[in-house]
Parts: sequence; C-alpha cells; structure tokens
Amino acid sequence: MTSLPPPQGPPASLAVPGGAIHRRPRRHGWIAGALLAVGLIGGTALFVEGGQRMEAAAKRMVRVSAGCRVLVTLQRTDSFHVYLEDRAADMPASADCTLRTRLEAIPPASGINPHGSAVIGYSVVAGNNVERSMFEIRNGRTYESGKYRGELASRFEGVSGETLEVTVVADQAEAAVAIGEDVFAVRRPWRTASGITLAVACVGALLVMRQRRVRVDASL
Repeated sequence: MTSLPPPQGPPASLAVPGGAIHRRPRRHGWIAGALLAVGLIGGTALFVEGGQRMEAAAKRMVRVSAGCRVLVTLQRTDSFHVYLEDRAADMPASADCTLRTRLEAIPPASGINPHGSAVIGYSVVAGNNVERSMFEIRNGRTYESGKYRGELASRFEGVSGETLEVTVVADQAEAAVAIGEDVFAVRRPWRTASGITLAVACVGALLVMRQRRVRVDASL
C-alpha cells in the first residue's frame, strides 16, 4: 500500500476579492447594546424618582378630615390645590372635630365633589371671614401614593403668612380634604426626562448599528 506524500510548502491561500479577508466589526454591536442598557437604567431611575417625589409631596400636604375645622397658616405665596381623599386623616389636638358630617354645615358656595364616591364639601375662609374663591378642576386626575389616594378637585390662590380656616364635611366618616402643591407637576419633569433618556438611547443605538452596516458594506 502506498501512502500519499506529505504536502510540500505552505498551504494555498484562499482567493478572496481584494486579496484580504474582511471581518464584520463587532464593537458597534457592543456600543449599541451599552447605549440601550444605559438608557433603560437611566430612564427607569428617572421614572422611579418622579414617583418618589410625588409621594413625598403627597405626604407633605395638610389634611382635614370630614367633620373637622382647622386653622392653616400658609408658608408661601402660590396656587394651592385641593384633593378629595377617601380615608380620614389623623388630626392635631387643635382641630375642632365636633362638626356634624352634613353638607348643610358649610356655605353652599363651597366646593362639592363632582365625581361621585363620597360627597365632600369644604370651605376655605380667610381671616376677614371671606370665603376664598375656588377654581374647580374637572379633569378627574387621581393619585395613589402609599396610604393616600385622592382626586384633584380645585385650587385657590394663597398668600404667605395668612391663616385660613378650612372646614370639611361629607356624607361619610372616611373622607378628607388634602391641600398642597400640584403633585402631578412635581412628577411630570422626571417622567419627561425618563422618556427623553430612553428615546436618545434608542436613536443612538440605531445610528451606531447603521454606521456598522455602512462600514461592512464598504468593506465587501
């Protein structure tokens, strides 16, 4: 039996157009993946931060339970928003909570919940015994933050340092009014930033992948 002689000389090279083998660059894929990961992490963090700030703003609000009258001193000049909540709040010792929970206990010009659920009436009276004008908000925006759940009902203008008498009545005991800043406005810029971050990351990843394809096509 005869055996084939071992090959002599270096192995023959493959014939490739242009005389070289071109490999597709992989680093563009890694860069695109990194951009998407950073955008997802950053966008999620901003979204969560917005929710946490909204929750903190909800906790800071002044709450008056149904059947109570409370004196509230404003700390800033601003628009104050009124929210209707579906559970009673812990009241300070200075609060007068001997009112009957009847709608007739407050002036008829006060705000009335237009959205169903508990029927809540409230009045905000300044030191000169003049009821503060309310601007009713009918968009029905609601929030649920921790143990607080409420619906935006109205707003009024307040001046720093003035003391207001807030009175709340309702057709049930588990009801309260919360007064404070616009909690939705607190959350809005963070959610906007979250969306922008995700959009920029996606666009950047697409541009990187497009550049990769252009380079591969140019090397063929």
